[in-house]
Amino acid sequence: MAILEIKDLTKKFGGVLALDHLSFDVKEGQILGLIGPNGAGKTSFFNVVTGVYAPDNGEILFKGKDIKSLKPYEICQKGICRTFQIVQPFRAITVFQNVMIGSFCRTSDTKEAKEKTLRVLKFMDLYQKAEIIANDLNLIDQLKLEFARALATDPKLLLLDESMAGLNTTECKAAEYLIKKIRDKGVTLVVVEHNMRAILSIADHIVVIVYGSKICEGKPQDVVRDQKVIEAYLGEGFSNVALK
Repeated sequence: MAILEIKDLTKKFGGVLALDHLSFDVKEGQILGLIGPNGAGKTSFFNVVTGVYAPDNGEILFKGKDIKSLKPYEICQKGICRTFQIVQPFRAITVFQNVMIGSFCRTSDTKEAKEKTLRVLKFMDLYQKAEIIANDLNLIDQLKLEFARALATDPKLLLLDESMAGLNTTECKAAEYLIKKIRDKGVTLVVVEHNMRAILSIADHIVVIVYGSKICEGKPQDVVRDQKVIEAYLGEGFSNVALK
């Protein structure tokens, strides 16, 4: 069953066509990898889905209902949340306070928000760091905090925008584990990522876009062997290395 249906989605910025009649579905419970070269329209897609920009044409159906006219906070309340490539915590306050802000998406009761915050911190292995100022966290813990703030909103669909940018190999493995753990909690994910080894490890399905248009979609092992994808993004010889 599709939790998100993208139909003929188009977005222009002046003379630039950022999304060009884009269509695909995201099935409930899957991790979908959204890949493509820089400037392909991946972040624009996230911005349109989350209400930052209104589309010029097309439909965005979340659980069967069109959400393209909703405000970002309304879309979040419906159950869609996103993270950003550059982590954006409130750096001067604690980890606990950061996550608690997200909890207020669902409740105005302080006690309930605190209880949810503690549950999320335990889930993300941040409980012991609850009183640390966010700015004092290392990079992988800042990523955990970014995920925790999103999870505190109780998302059904989580959009991750290049979460592994700047991470070393060990940290990437930790991020992959966290993403799978979030999926196993019952959250569907769309992951934008240039780290192809990571995408091949975590994604159930991949959609490839170039200049705002979908050029391929399918199982990871099939997508990386597709000649259009190799020519437009991966380069010759990539699939033989990546699939070893």
